[in-house]
Amino acid sequence: FEAIASNADSPAADAEDEELAAECDDVSAGEKGSAPKTGKESAKRRALWKWACAETARQILSAPTFSPSARHEAALYGACAGDIRATLPACEGDWEASAWAYFRALLDARV
Repeated sequence: FEAIASNADSPAADAEDEELAAECDDVSAGEKGSAPKTGKESAKRRALWKWACAETARQILSAPTFSPSARHEAALYGACAGDIRATLPACEGDWEASAWAYFRALLDARV
């Protein structure tokens, strides 16, 4: 784990992070000097992004032990992906939060 941690703090890793973040800044606007992204390309990226968020939420919730804040982290990823199963546990019985979670999932299913 020490090697992974030291590589994550390297200048090369920072440069790669910045490069990847620049690709995600505005997927509909396209890269400099190129044509704008098509709706199909944007939809593919959105589907990949939603899958990554949903998978991250599932991995957090399936861990044998996790901190209380992990439930909220999983809910955040779940809300981004429209995954109600990951979002509801953080609502803790609050009807407004639960209604928001259901609406968010419904909205994401429609988009």
